Amino acid sequence: KKKKKKKEKNPKRAKKKKKKKKKGKKQRMSSQNGWSFSTTTGPVGRPASRFNLLLLEHGEVFFQDYSVYKLPMPTRERPFWKCAKMRQQGRLKLCSRSLCFEPADTQAPLLKFPLRGIRGGIRYNPIDAAECELSDIDAEKLFRFVTDMVIEMKEGDRIGPFVQHIRGREAQGGNGAGAGSGGAA
Repeated sequence: KKKKKKKEKNPKRAKKKKKKKKKGKKQRMSSQNGWSFSTTTGPVGRPASRFNLLLLEHGEVFFQDYSVYKLPMPTRERPFWKCAKMRQQGRLKLCSRSLCFEPADTQAPLLKFPLRGIRGGIRYNPIDAAECELSDIDAEKLFRFVTDMVIEMKEGDRIGPFVQHIRGREAQGGNGAGAGSGGAA
């Protein structure tokens, strides 16, 4: 009888509690039905990253990534200002055993440069400031390296065998992690 009296004394509170419960259920239902999935991250139109930690060798560690432009090496026939026009935008992934370049163009392959194949180290500011005046690239932010080995992966955004280019030779790798760790075939 005492319980009945409490309910009768506060009928407004009982109704509010019921309403709160109903609102909570509605909110949960709307959040469950309101999920949306997209293939973009960050700004609209920017594709999701094709780089994956499974592309690294066994025991290799990913450290950081940077927004970069990849330029071809200048030659006598092709000066720096022409190379600057041929630049390719992408992300450079710094790993413990390699540098990986992920181009913004999804049809272009991911390029993996093993550090053991880089000759002469990485040189900063390799171009004179006078050569950079004809382009919009800052000479102080440039670096370059020469490599004997390049591994191409996910060309055309398709999973398939890796293509390993070793200075003058070509070899097909596997499609799993560690495919770039083998020697020349």
